[in-house]
Amino acid sequence: MTAERPKLLFTGASGFLASNVLPWLAESFDCIGVSRSEPGDETSFLAAREQADLTDPTAVKWLLRNRPVDVVVHAAALANVDACEREPAAAYRANVAMTANLVRAMTELGGNARLVLVSTDQVYNGPGPHAEGDVAPINVYALTKLWAEDWAERYGNALTVRVNFFGFNGRDRSGLAGWVARSLAARERITLFDDVMFNPLHTAHLAEILSALIARGSLGRINLGAGGRGMSKANFARLIADKLGLSLDNAVVGKAAEAALAAARPKDMRMRTDRLEAELGRSIPTVEDGIELFCAEWLAAATAHELEASGWR
Repeated sequence: MTAERPKLLFTGASGFLASNVLPWLAESFDCIGVSRSEPGDETSFLAAREQADLTDPTAVKWLLRNRPVDVVVHAAALANVDACEREPAAAYRANVAMTANLVRAMTELGGNARLVLVSTDQVYNGPGPHAEGDVAPINVYALTKLWAEDWAERYGNALTVRVNFFGFNGRDRSGLAGWVARSLAARERITLFDDVMFNPLHTAHLAEILSALIARGSLGRINLGAGGRGMSKANFARLIADKLGLSLDNAVVGKAAEAALAAARPKDMRMRTDRLEAELGRSIPTVEDGIELFCAEWLAAATAHELEASGWR
């Protein structure tokens, strides 16, 4: 008789991260995707799909009682940094209250299910790379995510992963890498920040690493950043342009402070990966490795019109 597979519930199942991570997790778990909106056909490989408002404590309790699982990956959030700054109450409901509701419900059910909270590198500031204890949030989004982390830590049986990621989104090519490739291919004028440093993981690398951490039973707070030295967002765009053969003639280099954004942004979000490498017993792919993968994906899906308009050969 085949042993029953463990069950995993993933919140934010209609998001970009879920579309990349869930296929990996589905190889080891029966995955239940939860989203506030109606789940789309792109999640058809899931064992089940649920529509729920996780800001409602009653809805959360009903969900977890009727869908008992071994692991909850909580990725649902209000991740728009400027929207959080403009509407802090909404940021609290989406980022703190949802996590608190999950922790309370999971505790009431015995605390046996493991919680995996997806957090952010926005909790850092000042010169990097940053170790896990180096937090210094400077915007509402980072504060609410750090507050959510404290709820996860209170639960105890929890892993918090601080992430920055990029990848290919076949539906609309959104995200930083997709925006860079699409804008340069269309010869649009864009500004590249050379004073913001980061070390994002490609979503395929993040998915594989997250799957490994869950399988190992890892707990606590762990940076999920790319290996190596990281780079500025301007150099990130330059590498994409170089790999795709796109012109940078319409790109200008600027400073983040000149963008007049609603929320302050950290200038250096690079994360140390010492603990992650020790946990996995191996090195972590670099940003450059991720860019190679993204560019191969983008070229495979680019339309003939995009390639012609960009002058790519």
